[in-house]
Amino acid sequence: MKTTMPLSAAGLVLACLAQTTHAQAPADTLAVLRHQVQLQQQHLAEALQSLQQLQQRIDLLEGQRKAQPAAPPAPSLAAHPVAGQGLQAGDLPKSIKLGGSSVAITGLFWTVGSVSSRSPGPASPGDDFLILSQIPVGAGGPGGTQDKFKLGAKASRLGVKTLTPSAWGPVSTLLEVDFLGGQGNEVATNSYVPRLRHAWLSVGDWGAGQTWSNLLNLSAAPELFDPAPPIGWFGGGVRQAQLRWTSPKSAQGAFWAVSVENPETHLGTPALQDNDRGPDLTAKTHFALGRAEFEIAGVLRRLGSGNPDSARASAYGLGFGGAVPLSASTSLQFSTGAGRGLGRYWGGIVADATVSEGAQRTLQAIPQTGGFVSLRHVWSPALRSNVVGSWLSMRPPGGGAGTLDRWAQTWHLNLVWTPLTGLDVGLELLHARRELGNGLHGGLTRYLIGAKYMW
Repeated sequence: MKTTMPLSAAGLVLACLAQTTHAQAPADTLAVLRHQVQLQQQHLAEALQSLQQLQQRIDLLEGQRKAQPAAPPAPSLAAHPVAGQGLQAGDLPKSIKLGGSSVAITGLFWTVGSVSSRSPGPASPGDDFLILSQIPVGAGGPGGTQDKFKLGAKASRLGVKTLTPSAWGPVSTLLEVDFLGGQGNEVATNSYVPRLRHAWLSVGDWGAGQTWSNLLNLSAAPELFDPAPPIGWFGGGVRQAQLRWTSPKSAQGAFWAVSVENPETHLGTPALQDNDRGPDLTAKTHFALGRAEFEIAGVLRRLGSGNPDSARASAYGLGFGGAVPLSASTSLQFSTGAGRGLGRYWGGIVADATVSEGAQRTLQAIPQTGGFVSLRHVWSPALRSNVVGSWLSMRPPGGGAGTLDRWAQTWHLNLVWTPLTGLDVGLELLHARRELGNGLHGGLTRYLIGAKYMW
């Protein structure tokens, strides 16, 4: 059709010329007209050739376009890994992808109000959470008060977790702080200094940094509103620098772990300084029996005192704990342990050893036993209760005269309501008692109301 239109137009021109020529029909113009017709025919032939070449060029370009692969669609904003609402979910819970790493911001809002029947005195951290050594004994000491009211949010936490794949295995980190360090004020701004909780790096089966002691059995952790752990929890509440190796978990969740941990001999009084010359060595095994989980853990220590400098004593301990489902709505958590010189490895943090009197002063590790039992019952999907009893017994050498603890006992009873995912609101009753080696004893009752929100 493209070449027919110019030829039809040329025919019309020739017809008009022929009509004009026939009308005029002068003899002297016939030769001129024949020449013009020949020229027009030549031009038309050239035009037809040009059109044919142009059509060939169009056909060639069309073939080349069809032979090329289809161009990918333009990337949308939603598919971009870090743009707008298109953040990619990471491999950790509630995490996002940043480069090749999964990053999660973790936190715990924790506010607690309490009324204590007795207090060790003004500005005491023992009013914020239970500290065994600050339970008043006898008359309570100078500055002691009764019916002490406290309200605070210092137990709140903020942390960052990362997980990155590597040729050596997963690389994970945790950095977490809270505000229970004790430095702050309650006069105007209620500002508090953050303190380090965790700074932990693990690569494959190896870990280094600061985190919970390898002795701690997290599967046995009871649910409390008081930020302190039960006093008889073997390994409870101890976070410290360490180097740890953990075996790969079996299909049933069993594993081994060994660690070299930072030592710190605690002698119960600042007048007796520690002088540690070797790390604490720990080992544990985690295993399951049906739906129950258990751990057996042990520690070897070498205690050292700077007063006198040569005083040394061996310390050791063995612990057993776990979590046992009793029914669909009731479970049991427990921990027990025994040994010598385990003071800092109890939830109550008591003295590891004493220094004997006389010319030949020696360091004597204190025999200690302790434990806790927690019964948890779920009343409904949003309501549950916990009853926790804990004890700690010490036998200081030489009768234990002085201010070293001889025994202690605590009870917790709470009711926890979870109206929203991650939000816990509850009431707790705490009763604690202690007795010293010199016979002085005392206790306190504390009523708590609190709220926790974890993200």
